[in-house]
Amino acid sequence: MSDAKTRPHPVKFRIVQLLRSTGLLKLADQMLYLRRRMKYSGANKEFLAAHPDFTPPPAHLAFDAYNHVSHEIYWESGKNTSKAFCEVIDKEFDRPVSVLEFGCGPARLIRHFPDHLGDKLERLVGVDYNKESIEWCRKHIDKTEFEVNQLDPPLPFPDESFDVIYHFSVFTHLSRDVQIAWVNELKRLLKPGGVMLPTTHGEGYTHLLSSQADIEKYEAGELVEQGGYKEGKKWFFAIHPPAFVRDTLLKDFSSVEFIGAKPENDIHQDLWIARK
Repeated sequence: MSDAKTRPHPVKFRIVQLLRSTGLLKLADQMLYLRRRMKYSGANKEFLAAHPDFTPPPAHLAFDAYNHVSHEIYWESGKNTSKAFCEVIDKEFDRPVSVLEFGCGPARLIRHFPDHLGDKLERLVGVDYNKESIEWCRKHIDKTEFEVNQLDPPLPFPDESFDVIYHFSVFTHLSRDVQIAWVNELKRLLKPGGVMLPTTHGEGYTHLLSSQADIEKYEAGELVEQGGYKEGKKWFFAIHPPAFVRDTLLKDFSSVEFIGAKPENDIHQDLWIARK
């Protein structure tokens, strides 16, 4: 997972692969967390002083979800990236909609949806499998429902509950079978005419392919998984050839549209629209 507001860096990920292969990735992640706590301590105090109404998530929850502890990056990138999703929603629907974020973490994106969509937002729900993140969201984020999910489906909602389901950098950290299981579950939750907006590691992330076997698998249109870390967490990588997304992952939707990266909105992954 790349840092918010930065482009992916091939050298950084080569180091990640080395740490993965030596079993030192978790330790390195803990050291990076401590370094960033120290680095951004002063800037975070200044941001809170300038924004007294802002309540940031605990640093360990922010770092677990998006690999950073900066309050400013959490706020600004969240506002900017959520705007891109809301612009798609605004174009797709001319009526109020119910929206679900799958993998909301500590609300970096979802907290901005009421401001972006206004009266067009009928219901807003976030789910995540980090129970502590959901507990924090319930205490600090207004106008939104929150539920805990497990690594595998189902979710506690009836069929056809939502017009929109979006997820940013979630399938990018799940295995093939778990992704397909979740696609089927999320499709169950979509109303007819609803849309799913996922992001994937596509052509812009081929630097993650760390071996010839990975390269050959990707070029054959197959999903590449890189484990050595807990599934669902940021250093478990899944790299998606566009053909795999169209022909396997989203094949049961009535139409699939490729949008691609939107770097102006801090989205360097591939964004897709899948319509039910």
